[in-house]
Order: sequence, then C-alpha cells, then structure tokens
Amino acid sequence: MSSTRTIPRIGWPDVESSVRAELNAELGSPIRTWKSQEEGFSPGLAARCGLEDGRRVFVKAVSSQINTVAVELARHEVAVCSVLPGSAPAPRLLAVVDNGLWVAAAFADIEGRLPGSPWTD
Repeated sequence: MSSTRTIPRIGWPDVESSVRAELNAELGSPIRTWKSQEEGFSPGLAARCGLEDGRRVFVKAVSSQINTVAVELARHEVAVCSVLPGSAPAPRLLAVVDNGLWVAAAFADIEGRLPGSPWTD
C-alpha cells in the first residue's frame, strides 16, 4: 500500500519540550521510547510510545509552523474523540495538549493498519 505523504514525519524529540513535558504529566508517566509510524498523511509525529511505567500509547503531534491544516485537523480529531462513548470501536483518547501552536494527543495503543487508498472496508 502506498502513502500520499512525501515528506518525513517529525520525531518525539522534535516536539517542543514544554509540550512533551505537559503530555508526560497528563499521562502520569514519561515517554521513554518511541517508534515513528512512517505511513500516513501528515508531517506531524505519529508514534507508538512506551511509558516509564510500562504502558504503551500512540501519540500524534503537530505544530502550525509545520502545517496549519494538520493542526486544525488534529483539533477536530481531538474534539470528536473526546465525545465518543466508551463503547465506540476507536482507541481511547488519554491526554491532550494544545498550547495554541502545538496540538498533541495520546491515545490507547492498539493494533491496526492504515486504511487502503482508495478507501476500502
């Protein structure tokens, strides 16, 4: 499967340090390991992360300096995910940081795959 993204994603160390610190605080444990998920449609961070306490999360982060459209899409995703019922077949939103420039969100880490293109079931 091919991706339409042609620029590399940023890594966890590229996320503003204050955003990383606030996300770690929201999660209650610092992120110690991360592995970028290279496929996708955004230049922002998309990484499976290991926390110091042993939990795993999926983190997405982007700044308006990288891509203003991606920031607005991230805000929309957070808004939708924050009102989904617990029974929804979607990863649970665990933490959000939005400082006006950066939007970062941590989700429960689940097994999954990128949808096919063109979209398929």
